[in-house]
Amino acid sequence: MGIFGPPTFVTGGEWIWGSDRLDEAVMFAAKGATMSEYRLYRFAQARNPYKIALMLTVCGADREPRFVDFFSGEVFTPAYRAVNKMGEVPVLERNGCFLTQPGVILDYLAQRVGRLGWSTEDERREVLRWLLFDYHKVSSNVATYWVMAHYMGEGDRPAAKYLRGRMHAALRVLDTRLGDLEADCRHMNTVGQTKRAEAVGAALT
Repeated sequence: MGIFGPPTFVTGGEWIWGSDRLDEAVMFAAKGATMSEYRLYRFAQARNPYKIALMLTVCGADREPRFVDFFSGEVFTPAYRAVNKMGEVPVLERNGCFLTQPGVILDYLAQRVGRLGWSTEDERREVLRWLLFDYHKVSSNVATYWVMAHYMGEGDRPAAKYLRGRMHAALRVLDTRLGDLEADCRHMNTVGQTKRAEAVGAALT
């Protein structure tokens, strides 16, 4: 199983999230060598690319994964920095253009596909408000704690416990907000759906 847990397989020609290049091999075998409209740069242990993959899947977009060999240092190579100067995942490629940072990518996709977005300026600001809340209070704490606890074996250190407390406090705020939105499906936007899926899948115990 390893420190990252078992891979998750989604059948039917969809995304196959594993710890190696199996997903790319299966996707290309099913689709042939031609590139899809969207190509998502990611690796299985990173949570932010999952948000983009979920958005693409829900919208039925023509997409394919591009494995990034993070643990062998690919993100530090000149070739990868030419794609993303920040040296991070996810990266979304379309027609030779590259988008980085998950919030920007989600915003782009919502506008391009016309789904899971907003219909008024007030709703757009609400989406932005929760995207910023996630990246300041949720994802940053979740990712740092996860690495300390499950990769470095330092989950019992005071710093890790502090991060865990902040993480759980932020998730409670998010979960309360999502519960409030259940009665009004017009506002169930990308942020709500991807964040709830991520929280459930994070195994934060």
